[in-house]
Amino acid sequence: MTPHAVATAVQYDLPAIWVILNNYAIGCIRDLQRFYLDGREIGTSFRKDKTGELWNPDFAKMAESMGARGVRIEKPADFAPAYEEALKSNMATVFDVIINRDTPVPLTSTWQMPPIPAADPTFGKKKVR
Repeated sequence: MTPHAVATAVQYDLPAIWVILNNYAIGCIRDLQRFYLDGREIGTSFRKDKTGELWNPDFAKMAESMGARGVRIEKPADFAPAYEEALKSNMATVFDVIINRDTPVPLTSTWQMPPIPAADPTFGKKKVR
């Protein structure tokens, strides 16, 4: 959500690594909508207007345009060696990792949106402060 941080890392020669879990959506909001609205969503999936095709910017190329390394990962087996290479490169690197868009992110907490009741975590215990 703040891509200019990549340019700042390049400017100051910081070897930061970003991992974008790319499900072609604003996933946390989409998953909340699906949870609370019987599987429905609105305005959270990125699609081309005319075709309905899933769409997102090419985050790896965006990173390269700012002077960082950009790596697109489409298979889980490709991640570990690419990450090791990023560590060795000592350069700012962005991973654009394509993930299954229908696997919800584990729910560890949620927002309070009265009158909607808060969801229980999908793992762990609810902690009340």
